[in-house]
Amino acid sequence: MKEFKLRQKQSVIRVLKEPPTAKKKRVWGWQRITFVLILLAIAFFILKRVYVGVFLVNGSGFVELSKQTVSFTEDIRIEDLFIQEGQTIAKGDTLFRYSLEQDGNSFEQQVIEVKAPIAWTEKEILDIKEKLAAIQVELLIGKKQAAILQSKVKKFEELVLMGADQFHNDLMLANKNLQLNELELEKLKLEEKVLKGKLYGISLLTKEIQQTEQAKVDAVMEQKYYVAPVAGIVGQIHLGRNEVCYEKQEMMTIHQENEIGIRVYFEPSDIGHLHGGELVNIRFPDGSKGKGIIDNLFVSTYELPVEFQKKYEPVKRNLVANVLPLSEVEAKRWMNFYKTEVKVTKSKIKISE
Repeated sequence: MKEFKLRQKQSVIRVLKEPPTAKKKRVWGWQRITFVLILLAIAFFILKRVYVGVFLVNGSGFVELSKQTVSFTEDIRIEDLFIQEGQTIAKGDTLFRYSLEQDGNSFEQQVIEVKAPIAWTEKEILDIKEKLAAIQVELLIGKKQAAILQSKVKKFEELVLMGADQFHNDLMLANKNLQLNELELEKLKLEEKVLKGKLYGISLLTKEIQQTEQAKVDAVMEQKYYVAPVAGIVGQIHLGRNEVCYEKQEMMTIHQENEIGIRVYFEPSDIGHLHGGELVNIRFPDGSKGKGIIDNLFVSTYELPVEFQKKYEPVKRNLVANVLPLSEVEAKRWMNFYKTEVKVTKSKIKISE
């Protein structure tokens, strides 16, 4: 049997090699860019927090002005106000009118009460004068009756002397009536004298009372206006017109422009990094920056203001420092941020000069 053999010939099919393709450059899409930016922001935030926490002393405070408190050692009533909150005043300006408060009485009521004793004496004088007028009328009538009785007595005496004894009883009765009339006249004259003396005495008393009570009125009127003891800006006015300011109660405040500063609250743990005379950096609410100097650092801790205190947490106590501006120009700039919150920072690292 013959062996089967295949013809071994070269294949006529050729395989063509594909041309080499150029490698594409990687192009960053917006997803990658966004992801990288987020990573950079997170890294920057972490580094900033670490720097602020490790290398800086941080505090918060308010821009404040030195203030003069207006209060009294006795109760007063505000009669009228001549100023408003935020108004600039000069030393010697009249701020308000007031009166001494006595049992809830205003100035006008006090004047009425002061004049009450004078009104009483005037009424008494009027009564005495009325009584004197009535007595004088009775005296006039009594004198006329005395003249009539005297003429009767004289007539009856002549008739008796002429021998008309029947008129003897009439003469006796006329004499008796004349004597009674004279006694009544004496009584009226005595009452008139007493009333005149009383009138003179009460007139003197009225003059004394007038002088005394007028002195009281003058004393009240002398303290009627309150004059500004210092120049500055009117702060909060706690009371209005016709309201009573009780003893030692704060009526209003006057802030002095030339004494501005920042009251800053620091953590007690930062006490070792805070010293008087050191410079601090200040950041204002509008983003602007400035510098100040620590004028005074209080060793005792103070309660943190409500604005810096978190709700539902125990009341915190922080260190307090006063920071002053470096120049008058800086002080004027601080005036724009009065009563606003500012951030204060200071480096923990001392750089030797």
